[in-house]
This record gives sequence, structure tokens and C-alpha cells, in this order.
Amino acid sequence: ENVARTGWTLLQGKVGSVEDGFRISLEYKGNSWKNWELTALDSVILKNCHEGPLTGSRTTLEGTFSCWNGVAIKLRQLCDFTEDCSKAEDEGAVCSNLPAGSHCSFEEDDCGWFSVTSKMYEPTWTVKDARSSSEEPGRKSCYSEGHFLFLDTREIQTTDFNELRSMIFPSPIRNSPCEVHMSLCLFGTLMGSLSFMLVENRTDEEYGRSLWEFGNATGSGSWQKIALSLSNVSDRFWLQLNTAWTDESSAVIALDNVTVSLDCYLTSSVDNSSKDDAPNSSQRLLGEAFVNKTVVAASKKMQEEIEVSGMSGPWIITTCGASGPKGPTQTQCNNAYRNTNTSVVVVAGGVWQGIQKWRVPSTDTYKISAYGTAGGIGGRSNFRRFHGVLVQATFHLEKDTILYILVGQQGEDACPNANPIIQSVCLGENSVIEEELKRSGNVSQWAGGGGGGGGATFIFKMDKGEPVPLLIAAGGGGKAYLSKDSSFPEELLETDSSIRGVNGRSGAAGGGGGWSDVTILKWSGKSLTEGGEGGQSCPQAIKKWGWIINGGFGGGGGACTAGGGGGGYIGGNATESNNPEKDGGCGVSYISPLGEMYTPALAVTESHGEVEIMLHLNCSHCEHNDCIFDHLKEEFVCLCEPGKILASDSVTCIFTPDGHLPFSLVLSVVLSIVVAALLLAFSGIMIVYRLKHQELQAMQMELQSPDYKLSKLRTSTIMTDYNPNYCFAGKTASISDLKEVPRKSIVLIRGLGHGAFGEVYEG
Repeated sequence: ENVARTGWTLLQGKVGSVEDGFRISLEYKGNSWKNWELTALDSVILKNCHEGPLTGSRTTLEGTFSCWNGVAIKLRQLCDFTEDCSKAEDEGAVCSNLPAGSHCSFEEDDCGWFSVTSKMYEPTWTVKDARSSSEEPGRKSCYSEGHFLFLDTREIQTTDFNELRSMIFPSPIRNSPCEVHMSLCLFGTLMGSLSFMLVENRTDEEYGRSLWEFGNATGSGSWQKIALSLSNVSDRFWLQLNTAWTDESSAVIALDNVTVSLDCYLTSSVDNSSKDDAPNSSQRLLGEAFVNKTVVAASKKMQEEIEVSGMSGPWIITTCGASGPKGPTQTQCNNAYRNTNTSVVVVAGGVWQGIQKWRVPSTDTYKISAYGTAGGIGGRSNFRRFHGVLVQATFHLEKDTILYILVGQQGEDACPNANPIIQSVCLGENSVIEEELKRSGNVSQWAGGGGGGGGATFIFKMDKGEPVPLLIAAGGGGKAYLSKDSSFPEELLETDSSIRGVNGRSGAAGGGGGWSDVTILKWSGKSLTEGGEGGQSCPQAIKKWGWIINGGFGGGGGACTAGGGGGGYIGGNATESNNPEKDGGCGVSYISPLGEMYTPALAVTESHGEVEIMLHLNCSHCEHNDCIFDHLKEEFVCLCEPGKILASDSVTCIFTPDGHLPFSLVLSVVLSIVVAALLLAFSGIMIVYRLKHQELQAMQMELQSPDYKLSKLRTSTIMTDYNPNYCFAGKTASISDLKEVPRKSIVLIRGLGHGAFGEVYEG
């Protein structure tokens, strides 16, 4: 500016939208007619700027929220279960667009919070409506006007432990003042501990830390508001409330109004001001509409990304890397499902240990494919293993229904083995089993060598505390030590729920575990209601030489010299005698009447089991019976054949206007023709070049051959200097006229070079 100024002056300028990094410069030009000048610069501030584009789940904003009467409140005061606006619009519709589960009053559902239990019948967190109680408001334990999460340790007088977990939240903005707010109530005496944890779902391993805890306390039943800082969180995370109590406890614990503050995703650097202040400059510069719309749009985008990733499917549930008679742990499954859309809770103890719990994301029809496991191979068996069975069915499932999934594990093979004596049997260097069989017609002293039965894959749900089977894929039987059966048994399927699901018959080897039965022998596979653990080896094999061949998790029978039975709704039988040629029987699969068979049972699995869950798309309304589901629009989109587009009715397919093929199709055809022509031309050039090269090589070899050089000598006239030893005066001479010169009469003077027949000298 050319205007002369004295004192401090406020300079303002607009930077605008800049995609790359930038630098601000101030240029000062002094007046030459002055002897001296002083210029100072202070308080350089960038207002309403943010780093990075407004995309993804991390948005940085400055500004305020204006209530209907013009009162401005800070963005961090939105959706905190405290009504800061006179008409409570700060706790209204804007909160419904926040990330799923981050603002929950438990009035509609549990917001993705779920209880992790280790036993079938134990106290668990449930959503409770205090208004449904017949007690007077003043006498109620943890009284509330609405719904809340509720845990009653008085239900069963025993020592127990429970985990309450939230859904997974996106990672907050780095260095943001992120907090979690909640209301907690304790009524009665808790002999134990209550702790609140944050667990980060990191790529290497889960990282959990305690935020707050107390123990051995007595509460009066009043609600307490708690605010906990979520600092230094760099990855996706979930919140976890751990409760442990003894049989002396008589406590009721309640949780309500859980919210992850907007500071985790929307930062505000506005100075603390009273609610009566007018909107600040940040509000005026951005505009009320911009602030409000941006908050909602950013929140919607976060929610859509989370929901789509959780509902897109398919969900693949595996053994998480576990093998043998026992199921996986939570840590194994966390590692196995990292960077996937599958999230499960693995039961850590009790009868359901190793079983994975999966929550249905939305009310819909799902196609579930269950794969049973293959049986183990015997020590000297030359045939392939018995395959596990694939069963597929569709089920209509309600949102938040918990499916209990036991993924079967393959029966163990007899060989190879780390024991050198057993390994010599595997390699055929030791034939004690064959010798005993020849001598006595049976094997008892040297028992062992058969394959373990494959475990079945069970999918069930709980109804009033009782398991209800939905889908069971049977496991294959184990091959015997000297199996000679090259056939594949028929796939057996049961659909009548009135038929009892029992264990298979056990003999020297263990029978396969069924749906619900009592297992007595240790080498028999356990039924599902007993936990589905695989059976051990027969006692003779363990005692004689420690040949341990277990059945797979899912009720696979343990092996002896004969093979173990496969698990299933009805377990596979094992032979009564220890015949080294008798394989274990395969289990029976099951499809509940609650579902509809999608494909017949088919033996296909050659290894461990697996479960695939996906939305069942009913595309019968489409012209070509083919469609996809658009999760953002929440509707089915019909697909058309190449060259056609979807008509306005969204059902039928029509040709593109004027009958022209799509430009992309035409372009791809032209490019294909050009590429093919270039390939043909290049191939022709290479063939011609190869033929010419071979011809030149043949000519070069001919010119370098001794016969060719001799022929040139024979046909040419050799002119030499006069030699006094051979003076023919120009007459024609023959070979016989040339007289031999004795070697002793020859004196070599100097070498002249190489000739056709050797070295040439003057002498």
C-alpha cells in the first residue's frame, strides 16, 4: 500500500483454495526521502484453513453451530446428550448422521454393543426398559426414563467375568482432544472390579490400555457422568467394559448415553465463549449453512463407508489357522481377519470354547455355504482322503441375530511323524503292524497308523438359551492304516429336525460326534452340545509308542489302526475291531427347515472347513435374472448383456439408441484387431529372419570346411619361385618325377607362414 501509516494496522487477505503447499510473502518498499523507518510484523494467523481435502473419515473444521434463536455453541457441544439449544436441536437430527454406534442412548437398539460370555448360562448385558418395571421410580435400581444396558450379577451366585464391547470406530484425527462420554450406574455391592478399556485394531497386533477402573465398591443406584480421554489413538478402535465379580457380589451395573465426542473427527479451535455470544468471525466467514451442511455431509460419508464395508459381504469365516482337536482363539482370529470385513467374537472358555460368534448386520435373506472337513490319511494308505461335504441354504435372518459358528478342522494324518520309530513305519522300513496282522488277524499290540476323522462345521443360533441347528456340513472319515477303499461314499443329508443328532458308534477307533449326545470314550469325537472337541488316539497307540492321531475340531473321531469317524449332525461310525483296512465312516449333514436348500450336499473339501455368508440376491424380477445390490442406494440393480442398457423401468434391457454398439465395445474390438495384425506381422518378420539366418550359417560352414579349401587348391594354378632342386625347365612333371630329399640335407632358413598342409619354410 502506498498510503503512509503510523501505528499498528490490521491487514487481511484472502488465500482461496490451494491444492499444494504455499508460502505467504510480505514486500516492503521504503521511502528514500526519510532518514529512517521502522516496520514490525506480529500475530500472523490463518483463519478457516484445513489440511487435506474434506474426504474420508477425517475432517477438520473450525466454526460454531447456531441454534434457532441465533445462540452459537461450539461444535464439540453437539450430540453430547446435553441440551445446549433451547429447542434441543443440537441433540436432534444432526446426531442421526454420526458414525454408527458413536452416539447411543439404547432407545432403539444396542448400537452394536455386545456381550462376550464364556458360558451358556451366565449373566450378560441386555437392553432394559426401566419404565417396564412395576417398582416405584424412587425404589428402582439405576432408575432411568428410557432404555439402557443392564448387567445383574445377582442372577447366578458364582464367580464370573464378562466383557462388553462396542463396535469398531474409525481412527480419530491425530492429536485431537478426543473423548468418550457415558453415564454409569452401580447399585449394590460389587466384590470384584470394573474397568473401561480402549483396544486399537492395529495391523501387527491388538493394543489395549485401561482408561479407568475401580473395585470392591458399593453404589447407591445413582447415575454418574464419566468423561475419558482417548489420546494417542492411531488406528481403528473399540471400547470395552470388563466386569469381574465373585459369588459374594450383589451388584447391578447399568450403562447409558455413550457418545464419542465430535472432537475425535471435527476439531474446533474457537475460543471458549458464553452461549449468549453472537456467532464469531469463523461462523460468519464460513456461513451457518456451510458449517451445518459440512458437519452432516462429512458424518454421512463416514457412516456410509463404515456401513458399506460391514454390509458388502461376502463374509468368509475360517479356522483362523487353528488345527487339531481344539478350536481357535480370539487372537488367532483377529490376525486372520485383519484387513477384511469379517469380525467375530471367539468364545474363550466353557462348553463353546473355540466357537466364533458372528452378528447379522441387517435384516435380510442370506445364502450360507458351510464346508465340512476332510478326514486324515492312514500311514500306508495309497488313496485320497475322504472329502468334507458342502451344504448351501438360504435363511431369512433378523438384524443383530448372533450366529454361533464352529468351523471344522481336518482330521490328523498318521504320517509323517517326528518319532523315528513311527517314521520308519511310515516309510515302510518297519513292518511290525503287517506282521502282527498276518500272525493274529488283528492289530492290538502295535495299534496306531490310521487317520483321524474330519470335524463337521456347525452353524446354529440360540433360542431361549438353547442351541438351534441351522446348517451342519459333515466331515469325512479317517482312512485306515492299510486302506484299500478307492470309492467315495454317498453324501448323506438330513432335513427332518425330529431325527435325533447322535454320535457315531465307536470301536477301536473313535466314532464321530453328532449334534447332541453324551460321549464316554476319550477317543470318540464330542457332540456339538459338549463342545465339539476332536477325539484322542486309541489308548493302545498312545501307550505303545505315543502315536497320537486326533480327530479334528467339530467332533472328528480319534484314530487307531482303523480310521476315526467324521463329525456331523449324526456322527460317522468306526469299526468295532481294529482292522487296519477299515476306514472311518463319514458324518451326516443337516439343513434346518427354517432354511431353503440352495444346492444338494456335495463332497468337495480336501482340507479344513470354511463358512461363507453372503446376501442372497433374488433377481427373478430382472430380464436376465442377474443383478447386484447397491448398498448406498439400498436397492437392487439389474444387469444387462453386452450391447444393451437398462430401460427406464429398471427391469428390462434395451439396445442402445440407433442400434449402435457401445463406444467402449467398438473401441475394444478395433484395438483387438490392430494388436492381432501387429502380432501376425511381427511373427512373419521373425520367420523370414530365421530362415535367412540359417541359410547364412550353412554357407559360412561350407566355406570354412577343409574339403572346400582343398578343392580350391586342386583347381587353382600354383606359381612358385625357381627351385634348383626341381629343375624341369618348364616341362610338365608328375608326382613320380619328384625325388625325395633326405631330411639331413634340408636346412631351414626362415619361416614363411602357414600353408594348407602345415608350416612353410624357406630352406
